[in-house]
Amino acid sequence: MNIFRQHRQRIQAERAAKQAISSSSQDTSSAKGASIYEQMLAQLAAHKGELKAIESVKAKGEKKRDFLPVYEAYVDGILAADEAVQDDVVMTIFVWALDAGEYEQGLRIADWALRHNIAPPPDFSRSVATILTEELADAALGNRDTIDSYLSYLSEAAELVNEQDMPDPVKAKLYKALGFAITREHPGNALEYFKEAVSLSPKIGVKREIETLERQLKTEASGAENSDTDTDPDSSDNETQASPGAAPAADATSDETPPEDAPADGGADGVETTADEPQ
Repeated sequence: MNIFRQHRQRIQAERAAKQAISSSSQDTSSAKGASIYEQMLAQLAAHKGELKAIESVKAKGEKKRDFLPVYEAYVDGILAADEAVQDDVVMTIFVWALDAGEYEQGLRIADWALRHNIAPPPDFSRSVATILTEELADAALGNRDTIDSYLSYLSEAAELVNEQDMPDPVKAKLYKALGFAITREHPGNALEYFKEAVSLSPKIGVKREIETLERQLKTEASGAENSDTDTDPDSSDNETQASPGAAPAADATSDETPPEDAPADGGADGVETTADEPQ
């Protein structure tokens, strides 16, 4: 798209959003009626017509990715105005961005929509928070081999929807995805995410991961404890040193022999101790 046209669309969108607020006494106004909004609606209708002719979900996602730049300047203008203006064009682009894997754009729109209580696009029964959480979590869980690359998106989404109401199984998916994304680097935190997921949805499917992480963390803790004991300066390795005031050791050439009931080594009770013996 021509750079001057993009700039004009952005300015027009921002101005339309501000005008909608100033001309309405409602808490959430509508951008309907503004010429730029009507132009975007017409463009959106044409693109939806093209999408209807595509049956493949993957192909539809790729097509939506091709369409997104057409709306970029308009979306930027609406978000820059930062007003509580109900805009079905922007909210449709929110869904398309998630479908196309453009998560940064989806998160930007979600942030604006959640702060201003903007409704989802027409024909969507799920809330904005639920759409964001479920679509992003499903995408991450569907790419387990590279799920750590979703961590920044998942973390931002978790912050945005933390106080939002949604079905428990949906939020459980988010915690499950977060758990898998940090398992290698932060197993303790991953365990907490998995436990929270199970508390929300017992059939979320992470019980085996919880058991594995609990064993791993227990083994690591035991190994660290043993390591600390091995380096303890008060360990039994030092017990054979002469204590202050003790009698000097017998001459190696002495003919004297120790009493039969004397301990075999320098232990006070004759029991040999080791550094890792339970205390």
